[in-house]
Amino acid sequence: MRKVLLLLVGLVLLMPLLTGCIRIRQSDEIQEAKWIKLYGDLRERMGRLEEKVARLEEAVESGAVVVRKGENKSSAASLFKKPKVKYGGVLRIVQPTDPPTLDPAHVTDSTSSFVCMQIYEGLVELGPDLKVRPAIAERWEIKENGTTYVFHLRRGVKFHTGREVTAKDFLYSYLRILDPKTKSERTWLFENVLGYDVFKAYRKLYIALKDWINTSKETAPAGVKEALAEFSKISDDELKRIGDDVFNFTKEVLPEVVKAVNQNDFGKAKVCFEKIDSWFDLKKIMAKGFEVPDDYTFIIRLKQPFAPFLAVLTMVNAAVVDKDTIEKYGEDWSNEHPVGTGPFKLKEWKHDVRIVLEANKDYWRGRPYVDEVLIRIIKDEVTSFTEFEVGNVDIHPGVPDSKYKYVKKHPVLSKCYQEKPSLSVFYIGFNCKKYPLNIKKLRQALAYAVDKEKIVEKVREGRAVVARGIIPPGLPGANPDVQNYPYNPDLAKKLLAEAGFPGGVGLPVIDLWYNTSERNARIAEVVQYYFKKIGVKVRLNNVDWGTYLKKLDSGECQMFRLGWIADYPDAENFLYILFHSKNAGANGNHTFYSNSEVDKILDEARREVDFNKRVKLYQKAEKMIMDDAPWIPMFHNKDIILYQPYVKGVELTPMGADHIRLRSVWLDK
Repeated sequence: MRKVLLLLVGLVLLMPLLTGCIRIRQSDEIQEAKWIKLYGDLRERMGRLEEKVARLEEAVESGAVVVRKGENKSSAASLFKKPKVKYGGVLRIVQPTDPPTLDPAHVTDSTSSFVCMQIYEGLVELGPDLKVRPAIAERWEIKENGTTYVFHLRRGVKFHTGREVTAKDFLYSYLRILDPKTKSERTWLFENVLGYDVFKAYRKLYIALKDWINTSKETAPAGVKEALAEFSKISDDELKRIGDDVFNFTKEVLPEVVKAVNQNDFGKAKVCFEKIDSWFDLKKIMAKGFEVPDDYTFIIRLKQPFAPFLAVLTMVNAAVVDKDTIEKYGEDWSNEHPVGTGPFKLKEWKHDVRIVLEANKDYWRGRPYVDEVLIRIIKDEVTSFTEFEVGNVDIHPGVPDSKYKYVKKHPVLSKCYQEKPSLSVFYIGFNCKKYPLNIKKLRQALAYAVDKEKIVEKVREGRAVVARGIIPPGLPGANPDVQNYPYNPDLAKKLLAEAGFPGGVGLPVIDLWYNTSERNARIAEVVQYYFKKIGVKVRLNNVDWGTYLKKLDSGECQMFRLGWIADYPDAENFLYILFHSKNAGANGNHTFYSNSEVDKILDEARREVDFNKRVKLYQKAEKMIMDDAPWIPMFHNKDIILYQPYVKGVELTPMGADHIRLRSVWLDK
């Protein structure tokens, strides 16, 4: 539709210009000057047309305007009349928890992500079709075999304070995430940026040398040798790409450190530390990784191709933040002054009660339709559902499992909801390093012992899709040929015997951990029941979410219930994060699964820029992982969002309810 509209309206705009040109009878010089002016006028008009088409597309996507097949239009220009929407009103939404943070550098949960998406923006964003599209960057080029990204920023985009956003703001925002002082949980977003490996190695060496000096040990501590080993993985070519200063300093100081270590020379170590201390600087080392040639151009260079990089940049963590605000209010700035460029600004935050957002009337896309957004925090899902039913809530993300069939059959509610399979997977995980779950055949036996279909049907009330594998269906890389472990108790008993525990004899009690919630408790109890049927005794352990995460990160949980929802729509986000051995523990691989061949395939897939080759690599890796059975994949969730009949412009995508953009929502009251 976009190309047709541009062509038609372009012709309309061009006709009077061409007519005027035909009538030109002046000298060649005058003709040339007029052509230049006409060309400039045309470009300006087409630029305005582009903006109008983008606005129309957004209105069509949101449901604010509908173009019907065969509808007669008096002129092409009528398509660009302001959509018949209503401005004003308070949009009331409910969320189950208070956001832990409104600082993009620290967002790791869905509630924080949802609120931050309304306040902040980045270079790019995901469209409803899950394709990467422009945001603050109006366009970009990918060069040098996928290792260089050149982003061209829009002019006139402003922070909520009124200051214009420039490329330096993105430089500040991204360096802030990588700065150890920030303690961001999302440094991995930029781990492939040129220079970051060198920075990490220098920081490790700096800390180790400082420890040696402070403790005055006679011999070099192990940390110094470990840091030197990190440098050995960095090639001279990579150092040269980072810059001559970094290359020359590294070639000068590292041999001196090696000498100090080999000779256990405390004095030399101190000299090396002082050199590094005076030279070591994050911005300097990352100068080629993040480059700002002018106010509206931002360049990111990667050490090697990383195919999902654009998708990674759609995450709210990669949003631009205001340096002036952070320096004025300190690191707690986001509690009271979360300044971004988005369609809404924070008006009030009463923790565990409500969040009030107000419309940003100077928003670069045009002010949002509603005046305010009231986000109520209601932890009990039945209570929040009741509030929606009686009309005290306009949008309700999700439906309690117990109410799912009720909603689908309800004469009114059945017409006021959207449902889509989400890019998620929920599973029972096995710690592959802990006995007896380090035995592959035991893990396979347990996988065959659970009836996933019955759990989806009875426990989840049908509001999920039984998992065939790890990658959710609909995501590029999902393999239709992957076979989950079907319910087969006889085969489970056979494999249990082959694992050395016939009928469960000799097998110790296995601990199954889960975090507090009625649904999680029901699933854990049903899994316990199925394991008992083949002779495996399971002890249930229920803890709060914070404690649970710490136990998972440390590898304390022997067996556990967990889920993963896509950070960005790419198979890499599931397989690499959750199964690569380098991510064991807090980085996502809570099973501590390790397979060197799988690691090689996943590393290759991240570098591969050919889409079809990447898909084949991920499908190969998934089959190998499924055979090793570090998980029992249970189901992929169905996301649901309820809204009142007068709420318009709601768009649910496979990324889930926390990715709904409220800028296009309006109230037909």
